[in-house]
Amino acid sequence: QRRVHGDTVELCNMSMSLSCLHEPLLALVFSFLNCRELENAELLNKHCRSISKFVQSKPCWQAAMFDDLSDLADTFDHLCRRLTHRPTLVLIMLSVDMVTSNSSEAMEPIQKCVPADAVCVVGCGFGILGPHKQDGFLEDVEHTCGMMTLMYLPDVRVDTMTHRPFDIDALNPDRIVLSSLAQWTGERSNNVESENLPLFDQNWSVFLVFVRQHAHHSGRMFLHALSQRYPRASMAGGLTGGPLLAVRQRGSWIQSDLVAVAFSGNVDVKIFSSRGCQSLSPAYRVEATGADTVDTVIDPTGVSRPATHIIPADVASLESPTGLYVGVATSPEAEHGYSLRQAVVTRRRRGSLVVRPALTAEERYIKLFALTSAAASDQLQARLQSSRALVQQEYKEVLGAMLFTCSGRGMNLYRRANVESQLFESTFPSVPLSGIFCAGEIGPADRAGEHLQASEVLLAQTRHPMITMQAFSSIFCLFLAPARN
Repeated sequence: QRRVHGDTVELCNMSMSLSCLHEPLLALVFSFLNCRELENAELLNKHCRSISKFVQSKPCWQAAMFDDLSDLADTFDHLCRRLTHRPTLVLIMLSVDMVTSNSSEAMEPIQKCVPADAVCVVGCGFGILGPHKQDGFLEDVEHTCGMMTLMYLPDVRVDTMTHRPFDIDALNPDRIVLSSLAQWTGERSNNVESENLPLFDQNWSVFLVFVRQHAHHSGRMFLHALSQRYPRASMAGGLTGGPLLAVRQRGSWIQSDLVAVAFSGNVDVKIFSSRGCQSLSPAYRVEATGADTVDTVIDPTGVSRPATHIIPADVASLESPTGLYVGVATSPEAEHGYSLRQAVVTRRRRGSLVVRPALTAEERYIKLFALTSAAASDQLQARLQSSRALVQQEYKEVLGAMLFTCSGRGMNLYRRANVESQLFESTFPSVPLSGIFCAGEIGPADRAGEHLQASEVLLAQTRHPMITMQAFSSIFCLFLAPARN
C-alpha cells in the first residue's frame, strides 16, 4: 500500500494469507502447480485442499518428442511436472530404427520410468510427429526419435485389450481379453478364460487400436469384432512397425500383435479421416464385373466401354498407379459421396480394373479419383476448420489430439515437411498433437465428392462412423474438455 503525505511517499507492509484470495484467483494460481506441489498444498488448510481437489479434477494432456532412449526418464519427469495429476495413460511411440530385434533393450528404460499404477502402451511407428523441444511441431521420418504422451482423464476408465496369441488366426469377439486380467510370464501371456471377463459389460465408447503390420489380416477381424460389439464406438489407430508392441496394465507387461486402449465414462472425442482426392472422370455405370474386377462400363453418353476407359491416358499404362482410387456409389447422384476403393490396372484381363474390396450388387456406379497434394491439404484444412466450429458449438475445447497418418503422406506427398501438423497448429493453437506414421490407418471411412461439404462429412464420420482400415489417409482423434470460459 502507498500512502501519500504531501511530497513524501510512505510504504506500508500488509500481510496476506491465501484465504484472502478469491477462489477463481486461487484456482488460477494452483493451476501452475504440478501434481506433487498440489498434494503438498492440500496439507495447508481445508480451503486449499478444496481448491487443490478442484484443480486436480480437470483433465490434462502433455506430449513431447525425445531423441534417444537415454532421454526417456528426463522427458517423463518434465511432462509430469506440467501435469496437475498423476497420468492415467502413457503412450510411448518409438521410431522403428530405435528398436532392434531385441526389444528388451528398449523396454528396460521404459519399465524404470513409467509408474506401476499407469496404463502404458509402447509401439513403433514408421515416423514420429509431435512437439519438439527446439523445433516446434515436427514430422520426422528420417531420424531416430520417440514420442511420449501423458493423459490425465478424470472420471474416465481406461483399460487395454489384447488377444490370445495362440488363437489369433481364429479370432472371434469372445476371445478378446482385458490386459488387466492377464498375467505376463516372460515369453507369452496366459490369459484367464473369456467367460470370466467383464469386457463386454462395460460401455466402452472410444478405442485407440494398434496392430503390428504383419498382423493386418487379424487386425481387420479384430476391428470387425469390436464394431459388432460396440457399433456406436469411436475408433482410431494404425498399423505399427518394428518388433515391439507392448502394454502395461497394473504392473504386468504383455506383448501382443493387437492392442486396443479402451475408454469409458466421461470421455468425449471427435475422430475424422481425411485423404484428399481429386476427381478425374464423370460417373460411369458398371456393366460387367468379375470376382474382383470391373470389366466394362457405360459412359455418360450410353456407350459401352472397357473399364480402363475411365483412366486418363497418361496413367493407364501403369501396372499400379500410385494414389489412384475408384469411387463407388449406389446411385449416379452419390448423395453421401463415393466410397473409395484401391484400383489396379490389370493385365490378366485386357481393359479390366481390379477394385479392392470388390463391388457389391448395389454398387453400380464408379468414378475415378487421384490423390494429390493440393487436394489433400485443401480437404484437411476444411475438415479441421469444420471440426473447430463443431467443438465451439458444443462449448468444448480440444485438450489434445492424436494423428495416425500414412507413411506415404508427409514428405512423400507434399514434397515439404510438417504440412499437416502446421495446418493443425494454425487451427488449434497451443493444443498438443502427437502421432505416428503408419502402414495403414484405422478410422472412419473417407468419402469423396465435389458436392460434399466438410461439415456434412465430419458429422457423418463422428456420429455414424463406418470403421475401416484404409491407406493414404490421415486420422485425427481430438479429445475434448469443457471450455474454460
